[in-house]
Amino acid sequence: MGVADSPDLANLYGYYFEKLANVLEHPDIFYYGRYIDDCLAIVYAQSELEAVSLLESLIKFDNCVITWDCSDSHAPFLDMRLYKDANNTLQHMPYRKIGNHQERIPWISAHPYDVKRGTFLGEMSRLAVLSSKPEHYTEALKGLVTLYLNRGYPIAEVHKWLRSNITKRWSERLTARQPQGSADVLVLKTQYNLAWNYFNASQLGDTIFNYWREWLSRADTGTYNSEYPAPDLKDPRVHHWVADGVGQWDLRKTNLFNSRIILSRKRTRNMLDLTNLWKKSVLETQEDLVLDDLTSAAARYAATKRPHVPDVNTLVTGPQLKRLRVGESGNTDDSEFVEHVSRRGSSPTPDGPWRQAAMGSWGRGSRY
Repeated sequence: MGVADSPDLANLYGYYFEKLANVLEHPDIFYYGRYIDDCLAIVYAQSELEAVSLLESLIKFDNCVITWDCSDSHAPFLDMRLYKDANNTLQHMPYRKIGNHQERIPWISAHPYDVKRGTFLGEMSRLAVLSSKPEHYTEALKGLVTLYLNRGYPIAEVHKWLRSNITKRWSERLTARQPQGSADVLVLKTQYNLAWNYFNASQLGDTIFNYWREWLSRADTGTYNSEYPAPDLKDPRVHHWVADGVGQWDLRKTNLFNSRIILSRKRTRNMLDLTNLWKKSVLETQEDLVLDDLTSAAARYAATKRPHVPDVNTLVTGPQLKRLRVGESGNTDDSEFVEHVSRRGSSPTPDGPWRQAAMGSWGRGSRY
């Protein structure tokens, strides 16, 4: 989600398995369509269970689980609800999902007037396309007006937008718009500002492109003047271009002159954006401080001498007895007393020649 090529990859992935199943040629499937990951099918069957079983056995995507919901009278698909009317004719009307919170731009927002108006008109066009009957369209518009009034929009403005566009949006709901000229566009990115209400992006494009056309035309004939000056020969960017002629790279042979310049505005930074930035900075600083405190505490703990923990067995049975160890000097001071630790499987060391025997004679079973 959010990656530019995700819809194309999803469509190709689904089409691969649909092509293997040959779903469009099945005699019991009247219609089958899919929008990315939402599937819609009209199936001839004796029961809903039979229709679901047919689709589940026929359409299978690897590593994907498709959940089918079936009804013999109606079915939701995206923002549209399909149903059969009293004449057994297929109709459709707008549908709102349960998780749709109907969030809209409030009137107190800093968005320009044309953005708020354009949002409302876009909603009207969408509802017109989703409605197959005028009564469905009218009922949906009533809910739309109520929604915008609850967002603080003036009643006069909302009704003015509604009256001037209700017939046009309905009559042109299925009209395919023909692109004017080339579909290539050059986007001017900026922010919301009232100054852009007095700016015409198309006029800017005409001014720039007409100047370029005239300059290239004069370059062909060499008739430069003060308004259309000749290129500086000392400029390394145009030296080879002047030497080899205009035809080396001519803008007139590209589609640039047929492009349209449009204006793209985004929301300006407000107080909430600044507070979110401050909050993020504070949290990052606090995380660094906590990490430094933990590191310092760990270093101090590692450097200090650990406290002596008494043995539980010693507390219960008392200290172990000490046996005398005779040193080479013959002294028997306190340093010669060691704790006796018995070893499993070992025997006491005999006195006498064993103690003075050569190292080569030490071993199990040695005699003296």
